[in-house]
Amino acid sequence: MEEQPTWAELRGDGGLTSKHWRTRLAAIQSLLALADQSSLMDDAPLTQLLDLLIFTVALSDAHSLVRKNAAECASKMFNMMHDHLSPTELDRYLSGFLAISVDNEREVQSAAAEALWSSSMGLGHQRFKEMVPRLAYRFVSTALHSMKIIQMTPTTTYFGGISNSFDMSVMVPALEGVINIEQFCRSVSIPEAIELEIGPPLVPLLVATLAALLEESEISRDQTGARKVSQLLRALGSSKYRQHITSMISSQLYDGMALARWYRISASVDDEVLDLLEKVNISVVLKGVYIALETASHPRIKDPETADIEDVENRALRHIIETLQIPPTLVKSIPETRDKILEEKFVNSSYYYLKVAEAILKGMSIDMIHGDIVQDLVLCCSALASTEDKNLSWIIRDIEELASGIVKCLGTMLAKAQLQAQIAKVKTDVDDCVERLILTLLPDLISKLKGHLRDHLRDNDDGSYGNSSSSASLATAIIASHQLYWCLKQVLHPHLSQSCVVIMPCALMALDHYSPDVKRQAMKLFIHLTDNLNPSELRWYKDAVLDCIIRNIVGCGDLWPLVVQTAIQLVLRIEGSNPRSKWYRNILNEMLSELERHQLDAIYFKVWMENIGSLFEAMGLVLVAHFKRLLSLLFLWLHTSDDSITLLVLNLLKMIAKYTWPRIPFYAERFWNELSKVYNESFNKKEGLAIRSSVLDVAVLLHL
Repeated sequence: MEEQPTWAELRGDGGLTSKHWRTRLAAIQSLLALADQSSLMDDAPLTQLLDLLIFTVALSDAHSLVRKNAAECASKMFNMMHDHLSPTELDRYLSGFLAISVDNEREVQSAAAEALWSSSMGLGHQRFKEMVPRLAYRFVSTALHSMKIIQMTPTTTYFGGISNSFDMSVMVPALEGVINIEQFCRSVSIPEAIELEIGPPLVPLLVATLAALLEESEISRDQTGARKVSQLLRALGSSKYRQHITSMISSQLYDGMALARWYRISASVDDEVLDLLEKVNISVVLKGVYIALETASHPRIKDPETADIEDVENRALRHIIETLQIPPTLVKSIPETRDKILEEKFVNSSYYYLKVAEAILKGMSIDMIHGDIVQDLVLCCSALASTEDKNLSWIIRDIEELASGIVKCLGTMLAKAQLQAQIAKVKTDVDDCVERLILTLLPDLISKLKGHLRDHLRDNDDGSYGNSSSSASLATAIIASHQLYWCLKQVLHPHLSQSCVVIMPCALMALDHYSPDVKRQAMKLFIHLTDNLNPSELRWYKDAVLDCIIRNIVGCGDLWPLVVQTAIQLVLRIEGSNPRSKWYRNILNEMLSELERHQLDAIYFKVWMENIGSLFEAMGLVLVAHFKRLLSLLFLWLHTSDDSITLLVLNLLKMIAKYTWPRIPFYAERFWNELSKVYNESFNKKEGLAIRSSVLDVAVLLHL
C-alpha cells in the first residue's frame, strides 16, 4: 500500500507551496483523498490547511486547474469542520470563498459557488446573510485606518502577492462576490440561489471608502488595486444598489462631513471611523460615484414600476444643476485677484459632477426627466462650455468638452424620442441633434435668460437702473449672456430664422445692459445673427438694433474692437447697397467722434482702420460728406512713427480716392502736400520702400 504523505509534506515545498503546479495539484488531490478518511483528519492542522488552500492557492495560484481543485478541496474540508469554528473564522473563510467566486475562470467561479451553496445549506441562510454587513464594516474600518491620504503615513500597496485572511486583496473581491453571487448561482444551475444583502444603509459608506481606496491606489501607482476597486464600484452601480448610490447625490452623502453626520444620527458606525470619513475629499467620492454609475445599460423605457428610481435620478440631476452654478466671485473678480482656492475647488468638483450627470443620463430617456430639468441642465452646461471670455477662461478644457457632451447627449435622447414617436424624420447626427434640442427648448430658455438680464437693464428715460422682483446679481446677468450666446451659436442658417421673434428682444436686452461683460457677449451674438439671418429678417428690427449699437459706440472702452466689427457687419447686412441710409451716416459719425476723443490712442485707430474698409466701399461717393472730419484724422496718423499705421492710412486713402474720385479734385492740393511729406519721411523708416510704393499708388489714383 502506498504511503500517505504527512501534513508537513503537504504544506511544504513538496506540496501546496511547491514551485511546480503539477506538484501542487497532486498535493490537493492527496488532501481530497484524506478528507474522505475522516479518522485521518482528526489530528490534522485544519485551519492552517484551509488558510493555505483558500488564501494562498485558490486565490493566488497562476493555474486555473490548481485554483479550481483548491476551492473544491477547501469546500469539503470547511463543511467537515464548520461546526468547530469560531464566528470570526467562519466569516474569514466565507469571505475567502466569495473572493474566489469572482475569479477570471468560469470553472473556478463554479467551484466557489458550489462551495458557498453547500456552506449556506450547512450553516443556514441566515447565518450566511449576517456575515455580509460585518464584512462590509470590517473592510471600511480597515481601509480608512490604513490610508495615506487620511493618515498621512507611508504609502501601502494593498493588492498583489499572496493574500492574507482579511486584507484588501480578499475583502474587495469578496464584496464583489456578495453582489454577483445570486446572479451567478442562477447561471450555473445551482438548485437554490444564494441571496446576500449588503444593506442599503451601508452603501454610501462603502462607496466613499472605495473611492478613497481607489485614490490611494492611483497615488501609489497600484494598478492591480485600482482595477479591483473600480471593478467593485462598477459592480455596485450595475446592481440593485444603483438607486442608493444615485441618492447619495441629492442627499449630499458624497460629502464626508455630511456622511459622517448622517451615520452619527443612526449611531450605527464607530465615531473613530466617522472621524476618518470626514477627511475624505468631496471630489474623491464624486469620482467613485461616477465610476459606479458609468456602466449604465441602454436607456430604460418609462415604466410605472421604475418611478422611484426616476425620482431619485431627477433629484440627483436637480442637485447637480444647483451645485454647478458658478460662484459670483469667480465671474466678477479680476483674474489677478480671483480666489484661486475657490477656483480650483469649483473646477475639480465640477468635472465629477458633470461625469455623474452624464452617467445618470445614460440610463434614462428624455421622457423620464421631470419638469424643467432639461432646460436648466442645458443652461448649466452652456455656462460651463463658454470659456472664450476672460471672465470664465479659468474653466478647463475638459469641463468645456464634458459640458458640451452632456448637451449632445440630451440632443440625441430628444432625437430618438421624436423618431420613435414619429413626430419628425430626424437625423441622429450629433450636431443636428444639438441644434434641434436648442430650437425645441428655445422659448423656455429665452424666458429664463430674460429674467436674469432684465434685473440690470438700463432705464433710458432717467438713466437709473431698474430692479425687478427677482433682484438677480450682476454675476447672474453675465453668466446669462454667456448662456444666451452659447445656445444660439449652436443654431445656424436657416433654422435660426424661425425663432427670430423670440431671440431679438432678449438679444437687444443684453446689448443694452450696462455691464461691458454682458455687452461683449451680446455683440458676439449679433455677429452670429448677422451671419445666419437673412437681411429681410434683420430689417424688421433695424431701428432698434442699429440705434442700440450706435449708443454702444460712445465710451465703449475695451469693447471698441468688438463694437467696430459688430456695427459695421450689422449696417452692411441690413442696409446693403443703400449708402444714403441715415444709419451709415450715424454709425460713421459716432465712430469718428469716438476717434476724436482718442486721437492719441494708436490701438483705437489701428483697430478701426483694419475694419472700416468694407464700410467705405459700401458708402462710396457718400463718403465725401464726412471728408472734413475723416481726412483730418487720417492725415494726423499718416505721419506716425508706427510704419504699420502709416501703411493702413495709405491703404484707406487709396480706397477713398478710388470710391470718391469725382470729388477728389477739390481736395487734391491737401492730398498732395500730405503725400509729399510722408514720401520724404519714408527714407528714414524701416518700411520705407512699402510706404513709397503705397504713396505712388495713391498718387496714380489722384492723377497727379
